[in-house]
Amino acid sequence: MSNTRLRGHIEKYHLLEFLEQAEKFNWCIHIKSVNIAFSMGHTFKTLHEALQKPNVSICHLPPPPDLAPATFERFLVKFIIADDQSINVVECPEFRQLLLLLRQDLRDGDIPRRTKMRELIIKTWREHFQLLKQDLTNSEDQNYRPFLALTAHWIGQSAKTSMLQLKVALIAFHYLPGSHTGGAKAFARLDTMLDNAVNNNTAMQRLSQLFASHGIQFDADDRRIMCLPHIINICSKHVTEKYQATDFLAIVGQAWVDSLRNVIDRNVYIKALKQDPIKLGRDVVHAVHASTLRHEGFQTTISNGNKMKMWTDEDGEEVELPILELLRDVKSRWDSIYFMINHLHVLRPAIDYFFCLPTQRDITDFKLEEIEWLILLDMELVLEVPHLAQQTMSSESTPMLGAVVPTFETFMG
Repeated sequence: MSNTRLRGHIEKYHLLEFLEQAEKFNWCIHIKSVNIAFSMGHTFKTLHEALQKPNVSICHLPPPPDLAPATFERFLVKFIIADDQSINVVECPEFRQLLLLLRQDLRDGDIPRRTKMRELIIKTWREHFQLLKQDLTNSEDQNYRPFLALTAHWIGQSAKTSMLQLKVALIAFHYLPGSHTGGAKAFARLDTMLDNAVNNNTAMQRLSQLFASHGIQFDADDRRIMCLPHIINICSKHVTEKYQATDFLAIVGQAWVDSLRNVIDRNVYIKALKQDPIKLGRDVVHAVHASTLRHEGFQTTISNGNKMKMWTDEDGEEVELPILELLRDVKSRWDSIYFMINHLHVLRPAIDYFFCLPTQRDITDFKLEEIEWLILLDMELVLEVPHLAQQTMSSESTPMLGAVVPTFETFMG
């Protein structure tokens, strides 16, 4: 009998006994319905009480009547992390009112503020980091000898539905003598679906040499499949790191007209390019976030400007600016430069106004010139292409070839 059928039998006929033993011996539970109940805030005690009632199924349990504060906080942390929300969302009066509406026994004091949320997120990170360290140590035995796991990925036909599906299987788990260098890994691996780590370059070259010594033709570059979103991100980084060195003299005339019919002088554009407008935009973000008083003042400027209908777009049309934060770019996060420039562009009217206020004289020098704004807008348009490609590739947990090929062609076009 398979594990799935055994779990189904336990769930249907012996669930109460199983839960008692699981709590007593601290078993790891793999019954899906039980884990869902735990995620809703149930405990062993509430499950035992609920399941003793007639006509009650584990699959149709309501949330527990008394939601523990720790459970509520855990769900808030999961929501903020999973949806990439600002920690300040818990300070939003409307959000707090929504939570109070959904839970009658909840009080405003039960909802943590941003300082508490920050502590909870850091605590959660530390817990997951410890789990990650524990998982990583599982690749070694007690004598710290390294082992290498080999997995196979293939497309197969489902026996039940006859539909094609992605299948994964562990096909080998071997002791790996020596170091974890690329050369050592090549002796123990024939797999070629690798990420972009540097040691994998060495592994593929060494693997090619091993095959050649046995008369087997193997192209280390052609037979390696890399992570396309990662490659796109690398291309984006090359653009932002090298754009100042672009040779405009060879590709554009003395002047050109932009999308707003403004005449752009090539020499002026090149001179501004040398000043690194991306860095200047980053300085604007840092200046606004340098103090809480200035940051709050900038947010107030946006709100007051919306109320007084002060803001206009490039065409002179009246607009209402969204209440957004200026974002810092982060090296370890894909598309962070694009998002930084995008928010600068969207909030430009408020930025220009704020940096000219008498109360902000100490940061007036950070105000961007028109030509610098133009270059940032051009860079936003350039980075938008890889951004859309990455978003398309990341929208599925298992990207399929049918989406990858058109995405790649659009990116290259």
